[in-house]
Amino acid sequence: MKDDTASPVSRLRALPRPRPATAIALLALMMAMGGTSIAGSVINGSDLKNGSVTRPKIGSNAIDSTRLAGNAVTAGKIAKAAVSSSKLAKGAVNAAALAAGSVTSKALGAGAVAGGNLAPAAVSWKSLGAQVVAAPPIVLPVGTTQVIPATAAATCPAGTVAISGGESISDTTNAFVIQSAQVGAPGAAPTGWAATGGTAGTLPATMTVYAICIAAGS
Repeated sequence: MKDDTASPVSRLRALPRPRPATAIALLALMMAMGGTSIAGSVINGSDLKNGSVTRPKIGSNAIDSTRLAGNAVTAGKIAKAAVSSSKLAKGAVNAAALAAGSVTSKALGAGAVAGGNLAPAAVSWKSLGAQVVAAPPIVLPVGTTQVIPATAAATCPAGTVAISGGESISDTTNAFVIQSAQVGAPGAAPTGWAATGGTAGTLPATMTVYAICIAAGS
């Protein structure tokens, strides 16, 4: 015979406990009905243990630049060769972003720097280690019936070659240059600079010849 006198408490105790699968299903249903507000209140950053979210658990492109705090990615956190040229935006690396001495000759590929990449006057004869050699001044004598030519030459030191040259004349009104050219055997590196001048004036003039010399190299 059924006992109807049992108390409500005893009746609740008599109910079977839900199975774990049922409890999980009910929790999933509550989260689905409540949307992201429930999920956000159930699990947040403080609930995660250090190291609990590993790299395989992060979806592809799940973390983009908008989710990174300022200065979150420092140089020490970037693997060697992780940032290649194809990953750099156009104009991302300019002169201001380069540390002094960071770009050496070894870091430049063959043909990486062409003439079009150089600013005007970026490479001068001084920056190449060239030197100016001057020959002693010579006298351009006055001729009675015709010009008497005189020649002088400036010779580069041993181990250097002439890349340019010229001359200066004391009397720019009456004196003049007849010929000016590099000195050297045909097909060989020029060894200096020579010039020939004369004067049509009534007084002698002087001429000084210069050569711009640079290391011959290998």
